[in-house]
Amino acid sequence: MKNKGFTLIELLVVIAIIGILSGIVITALSGARDKASDAKIKATLAGFRTAAELVYSESAAPGSYTGACTAGNEFTGAYLADLSVSQDCQVNGSRYYISDELNDETIWCVDSSGYSGVKSSAPATSPCTSL
Repeated sequence: MKNKGFTLIELLVVIAIIGILSGIVITALSGARDKASDAKIKATLAGFRTAAELVYSESAAPGSYTGACTAGNEFTGAYLADLSVSQDCQVNGSRYYISDELNDETIWCVDSSGYSGVKSSAPATSPCTSL
């Protein structure tokens, strides 16, 4: 009588091969996760720029970004909530900048002049372009 099927050794070898291959795939995907996280930060800051322009034109003090960095702001509050605790947002009347840290520890910065790009450190009190 001959039994058809796999032996225990054959099953263990297949399970080991699957484990090794899944480990390789998971390691390769970590870079993709970092890129996706950075893309989310950049998209959120781009959305903040649009919302800040609504603050500039539709707020109680038109012609000013005052209140754009306030968490409860009706236009920008949702974007601020999506950013990390390391984000930095500053308003100076008719100018603003907002920045957040990317996975490679550089700072992505967006300001009222239309600039968006990477800076090596967070802006002090000036828009991103005058650093």
